[in-house]
Amino acid sequence: MAAEQSSGSNASPAERAPAKAALSILGAITAALFAVAVAVSQQRHDNTPRLDLRYCEGGLRPRPAFALAQPRRFAPVPPADGAAPGCGALPPVRGAYPTTRKLEDIVASWPINDTRIHAPVGGLCRFDWSKSEDRVKALAYRRAEVPFQAFNVPSLDAAVDRWSSDDYVGNMWHGAATAEVSTYPRGDFAHGPNHFMFHHAGSSAHAPTTSRSTTLRQWLARDAAATPEYLSFEVPYAHGGVDRRGGGARGESVLHKELPLFDAAVQSDESRFFAPGEEDFADARWPRGIVCKGGDEGVIGAEAHWDASRNFIAQVRGARRFILADPEEACAMQLLPRGHASHRHSSVDWSQPATQWPAELRSVRAYDVVQRPGDVLYLPQYHMHYIISLDRNLQCNSVRGRDLRETPKTRECLQLGPNFECSRPPTAFEVPVALLDADRGLVRACVVEFGPREAEPAAYPMFSDLPRPRGVSCRVVALDELVADARWRLGGQGGRPALEPSGFVFHLSRSGSTLIANSLQTAPKALVLSEPEILAEVLARAPSLLRDVFEVFGSSNYHTHMVVKWQSAMVVHAQRLAEIFPATPLIVAYRDPADILAAHLFEDKPPCAAPYRPGDKLGEASATLPGGNGEDVGRRCVARLAATMDAALALEDATFVDYGELPDAIDDIAARFGLPTVNVSRVAGVDAKAGGAYKSLAATKRAALPEDLWAWAAPHLSPRYAALRRR
Repeated sequence: MAAEQSSGSNASPAERAPAKAALSILGAITAALFAVAVAVSQQRHDNTPRLDLRYCEGGLRPRPAFALAQPRRFAPVPPADGAAPGCGALPPVRGAYPTTRKLEDIVASWPINDTRIHAPVGGLCRFDWSKSEDRVKALAYRRAEVPFQAFNVPSLDAAVDRWSSDDYVGNMWHGAATAEVSTYPRGDFAHGPNHFMFHHAGSSAHAPTTSRSTTLRQWLARDAAATPEYLSFEVPYAHGGVDRRGGGARGESVLHKELPLFDAAVQSDESRFFAPGEEDFADARWPRGIVCKGGDEGVIGAEAHWDASRNFIAQVRGARRFILADPEEACAMQLLPRGHASHRHSSVDWSQPATQWPAELRSVRAYDVVQRPGDVLYLPQYHMHYIISLDRNLQCNSVRGRDLRETPKTRECLQLGPNFECSRPPTAFEVPVALLDADRGLVRACVVEFGPREAEPAAYPMFSDLPRPRGVSCRVVALDELVADARWRLGGQGGRPALEPSGFVFHLSRSGSTLIANSLQTAPKALVLSEPEILAEVLARAPSLLRDVFEVFGSSNYHTHMVVKWQSAMVVHAQRLAEIFPATPLIVAYRDPADILAAHLFEDKPPCAAPYRPGDKLGEASATLPGGNGEDVGRRCVARLAATMDAALALEDATFVDYGELPDAIDDIAARFGLPTVNVSRVAGVDAKAGGAYKSLAATKRAALPEDLWAWAAPHLSPRYAALRRR
């Protein structure tokens, strides 16, 4: 009886807790199983956006910078209707590529139900994969997230040969396949017996299609005059970061073996391009998979719609016609609203005469593409597409990740929901951070967030202090690829040029340069780079690459001015820099050499006594001066400071700023660099290196300077100091 009471209404809360926990767990399991069942029932065609909230926080997966780029700018003057596309190394701006015509003109010249192949007018670039120069172009277009076609892909051509045999295909795929049949005329938006409007499974009593299970062998053996069907078989999408690839000890599937260009595990030149990983493709892990479709002649698959992921579409057998349009044309597409069973799809029957369409749809700018066996179409996320089977055919799509670029108009027209609210701020973009191979132009590049320095300049005094967003990895990349990405951020051909440097700040060390740089950073939308190692490395070791590196740093769509503060040792390279950027003003901050020497020697490990590195031009110059080769640390520092002062005095066109003139001189420096008003008070009282309030220790350090050392150093340094003051 006591046991019965412990589980009844008279039991204490502590006694009821285990039973409640068990019921809660059971309820959670039931809910999870129901959610899985619903997801499985809808997964076959469902490409509705899904997004883990942690994605916005950067905590799930790395995303290279070209996924964070700003949307493409539109061409001020679009090309003539149906003009041949320009297929240069860099894609043109939006509106100039792909070349388009009015949608009503497209369907008038080639009616929807006409399955004879017509030559497309204008449209896309086609790249021959067998040619190295075309592969480089294709990479630029893929990274720019614009559509194109590739052909002569060896592994796909081999699959085309194999799949031309009904027997081979029937034996190759033993898994299930789904054949859809139109419910015309009773189904919602079932525009005809050859129309196959997408819908969420089980979502409507008047669904536009119904389905049956079949096999590839049975489907291919059907009579050509049979009722049109739309076929699908697939390796399911992976939404958790790992491909669900079916049987086999290594998790391989038949489709991955048949189409190795879509198998990232193969790591071939083909798969690295057509199934790229996170190091080369933004958010490549979500979603991904291989989906194969088949269609009878005249079948219209899914009506006009957009997808929430990228697609590489390989035509393995037969031919298909695609009518494509830019995402910003979606507002005129008469898309069914969010929550509708056929959301993302147009409600209009394009096979009807265009005179029956809404006026705005007739004026949509679009273009035709024909996919023949061996063709691969790259279709970026959000691009509108309408597909017609020109004969009984088979195609396979590699679904590969998402792209975060979108415009406010895209968001509105595509009816994107709250899961699409996250994106990187415009102050975060990919820049080189280290020079790895000067001869080959290889660099390490990372996404760097410059916003915090603008918000709190004194808290992030050096380039190395800037945060790199969580979940964003660095990568090794050729500098010319970074430049192509940078130009794309700015709009491609016809977009705005990268920022040129507004000013350079050099210094003799401990001369107030950090105060100058932090003060300049208070100017609105200023990008002040404080001693980035990459710039020093390139200027010293590979100056021919310097303009390219600056172009990447200047590719921000947010900043309006760019200033660089250089390391003190780089003064010896300042004249070379002035020759590369002759229009950029240059200042040199200097100070009483006794104070500079005292500040260095006050530290446990004086920076001025650091061992010289190979190729250290300043170190080589120091070694020729008195004390430069000796064992005495103090005298080596004197020699290095003297060499630095000599390099500064050798500059032909520089403005010299004495430490004693700071902070008053900073307004004049900002004006010389063309910067807006600066607010020195935001940083003047902050110790940027130690943190907290600034407290001068100059007197203490000067008092600690050995008198005998200064007695030896003064004849070497004081005349140079006097010469600087005269400049």
